[in-house]
Amino acid sequence: MLKNFNLLLGIICMLFATTCDESKYENLEEYFCHIDAEIDMFADTSFFSEITCMQYYQGSLYALDAGRRDVAVFPEDYAAVSFAGQPGQGPQDLTSPNVFYVSNDTISVLDDGIGLKQFYRNKFVNLLKAKLSSNCRFTCVSNKYYIPAFNENYLFAVLKNNGSENDVVYGGHTVKFNSVKETIFRNLRKLLSDSLYLYAVSDNIPNIEKYDLTTYELIETLDLSDVPIIKKYLRHIASESLPPDTYIKFMGDAYLSDNFLYVLCASPSPDYKTNTILKIGLYPEMKPVAMIYLPDKIYSAFCVSPKYIHAFNSRKATIERFEIPMNDHAENLQE
Repeated sequence: MLKNFNLLLGIICMLFATTCDESKYENLEEYFCHIDAEIDMFADTSFFSEITCMQYYQGSLYALDAGRRDVAVFPEDYAAVSFAGQPGQGPQDLTSPNVFYVSNDTISVLDDGIGLKQFYRNKFVNLLKAKLSSNCRFTCVSNKYYIPAFNENYLFAVLKNNGSENDVVYGGHTVKFNSVKETIFRNLRKLLSDSLYLYAVSDNIPNIEKYDLTTYELIETLDLSDVPIIKKYLRHIASESLPPDTYIKFMGDAYLSDNFLYVLCASPSPDYKTNTILKIGLYPEMKPVAMIYLPDKIYSAFCVSPKYIHAFNSRKATIERFEIPMNDHAENLQE
């Protein structure tokens, strides 16, 4: 009898633990953002075309317009604008840019298949030659560029700031899929960093990986499959019959600011949206802490400053500004 009781107690405990695990992210803080300011055109009255990457750096907002092939630099009040880069085929021109990174007052633009073109105070200064191709975020720490690797065996390439292809080394381990093509494309990551770690964010795998910046060893993996919006999309994907070498993206742009990682998430059809940002604390361990909802349906690139979220509204082709949700001034949507 006692043995049966202990067995029953063990089963109850296991079920309780499973239930707790399944619902551990069900009660995240939820906030709704309201537009604080917006802009839809440059100073020359030309409208935004295709903002593919944004970054906040030392009081300014940087935005790459892939259609115009330049990087616009705004103050956070959108009152003025300057530009780095121009379209063209020359070494100082931008041919096919999609992403950039700003550090040490230098804008480094990844020009597809050519290399990193550097602009200091908006003037072209250097080309780091490397046959690297990606439309995913990259980062730079201590004059080393960490760039998504278009490779079936590695997640990222590390390029030293001297332009030699011999100085490219690789790190990170890929997830293998049905074909080389699928493995390459599904293992592309958005790469973000602080002073110690490199964070890799997939658009189709519900994990965030944390790597050591010097050894390139995997330190920690955060499984997001239990976050409600991601769990819902995973169920949607499981119900779909996909052709070979195809996959569904359910996480978009990502950004790191003040020890928090922000990830833009999609909601599945029939009411498809990309307007929900998952906020993740990074220390002492990675952990989802809040959901942030933007007011319109489709956003792509975004960035975060100490006070604001700036996001490109793809439907309206506008950059919108929102105050960062905090408990003391954001509208709480918890039900």
